[in-house]
Amino acid sequence: MIIHEYIYINAKVIFLLRLATKLLRLVAEQKRDLPTAAQRHDHNLECLVVEQQQQIRELQQNNSQLQDRVVVLRNQLVEHTSVHSAVHCNLMGKSRSPSRSHARPHTRNCVSSSTRQNVVALHTSQK
Repeated sequence: MIIHEYIYINAKVIFLLRLATKLLRLVAEQKRDLPTAAQRHDHNLECLVVEQQQQIRELQQNNSQLQDRVVVLRNQLVEHTSVHSAVHCNLMGKSRSPSRSHARPHTRNCVSSSTRQNVVALHTSQK
């Protein structure tokens, strides 16, 4: 009877060892499948970087649109200034009376075509 108990106990020990080995393998597989805290942190950082890159692209697009708008407005301003100056010069030339012909002409506000070209060149070089 002692031999039967020894065999029974030995069989239970072998069964428990196999069960423990199986359990350790399952735990190891779960550890491989579950992301660690560092992996989750890396994933969060990666998502943050992607979002910020998208924001950068949107801001760059907005910036280029605003720069284009500034160029258009600057050109309109230069055109308006040149037209206004030409009209002002013409009005000043026609409104002078013959009695004031000896006075110095008012050309301070008049912009010549070379000055307009210099202004345009200055604005385009600032870009």
